[in-house]
Amino acid sequence: ATNLWRLVSAAPAVPALCAVAALIGVAIFAWLHRAASVEIHSLAILGLENRSGDASQDYFADGLTNALAAGLGRLNGLRVIPPAATLIYRGMKKPLAEIGKELNADVLLDGTVSRAGNRLEIRTRLVSARGGRDLWSHTYDSAAADLPASQNQIERDIAAQVHASAPDRARMIDTRK
Repeated sequence: ATNLWRLVSAAPAVPALCAVAALIGVAIFAWLHRAASVEIHSLAILGLENRSGDASQDYFADGLTNALAAGLGRLNGLRVIPPAATLIYRGMKKPLAEIGKELNADVLLDGTVSRAGNRLEIRTRLVSARGGRDLWSHTYDSAAADLPASQNQIERDIAAQVHASAPDRARMIDTRK
């Protein structure tokens, strides 16, 4: 009976302890998230590399890179360093953190493009210019005819990653159809 009395008398303290533990967990999560986040004010576009094995497709990779730069350049509060300013780094084996420092960029955008027949595979990634760690990456697989929609989706996804405002992201709705 005494064990039962201890359990019953301690019962009101259990919800309070659970609430305290939950608050501590939320505080730790918020602190870790804030510590891991990167403030993004500038984005250097290093370009998409042609991985199709066909050198005649270089124009396609360069054209898509420039189109992404133009689309992302419409975001308020984000300085976009265009691909033309990053050409000197193409093929260079320099650490990304060093490239980011030289370009005064917070993040770098690079990736690959493969075009085989009617299929496209576009891989994009955002890299922290401060530490060279990957912040985000995604692979887009689509038909070549769907390129405008794929390009628009890539722009919206990157805008979300760089914490663009909702009105900026809404402006990126595909108007190229």
